[in-house]
Amino acid sequence: MEMGDRRGFTLVELLIVILVVATLAAIAIPAFQGAKERALYAQFQANAHQIGVALEHFAIDHQGRYPQDGFFMSPPAGGFSPGYINWSADWRIDYEVHNNGSGGNYIGLEFYYPGEGYRALCDNPVNRASYPHGDPIPGQKNRIWIFHERAEIMP
Repeated sequence: MEMGDRRGFTLVELLIVILVVATLAAIAIPAFQGAKERALYAQFQANAHQIGVALEHFAIDHQGRYPQDGFFMSPPAGGFSPGYINWSADWRIDYEVHNNGSGGNYIGLEFYYPGEGYRALCDNPVNRASYPHGDPIPGQKNRIWIFHERAEIMP
């Protein structure tokens, strides 16, 4: 070979490199998506815990009664601010108060997974009993957190 003679990659070598890179990407992308999901759920659980602490402080200050239902992805009616918690719509959490089917009201949260809409997962008594603290619900990306099954609500 002479000094000015250069040899590049052959088509086969180039295809092999592309195949290896594509294979590595196919392995890495699901791992990153799984990590993102775990991070979103962990953040939901941390936020739910903080909301629970705020709810208990609210109830202490209001003779054992809890706030009314919120409006989609918002804090309870009447709010928690100032003094209890600074609610953020970025949390993608809906505060819910509904009839529990036994003459009382339950208090729950539903976390909206990005791209998912409202699923009314808290309304299902089986979900409330089986998946009450951010547990995975089969066939669902949204999660719930239940605080009380029989709560006294502010008028």
